[in-house]
Amino acid sequence: MFQVTQITYRKQGEVQIPNLVLPAQKNLTLSRYGQLRKKFLKEEHRLLYYNLLTTGKLDSHLQEVDERAKSMEESLMKKMSAQEGLTEELKATDQMTWVQGMNNLKQRMQEIVMKEVIYAL
Repeated sequence: MFQVTQITYRKQGEVQIPNLVLPAQKNLTLSRYGQLRKKFLKEEHRLLYYNLLTTGKLDSHLQEVDERAKSMEESLMKKMSAQEGLTEELKATDQMTWVQGMNNLKQRMQEIVMKEVIYAL
């Protein structure tokens, strides 16, 4: 279950300090949702954040959450815009109503994604 590794120490004054090295991290570009998840974990769930960080799983976790949030955002946008009649036809005939509806829809959809994906444990 656990991998046993030999830990080496260095002496600094009277104290033995372990020589710990984090696993190599790849250069990861996250969208708004990935950044918000990282901030949430770092500020509200430090233990989980540092566990993911030290085991090298933080990047993959953030990338997974980021992809899940984007996917949910896209599917909710399609479903909710159809339910509320925000069609291309409305866009062509009454652009201001369509823009207001889409802005309202986007705000509500982002709140749902934040609650169910970003702030969920």
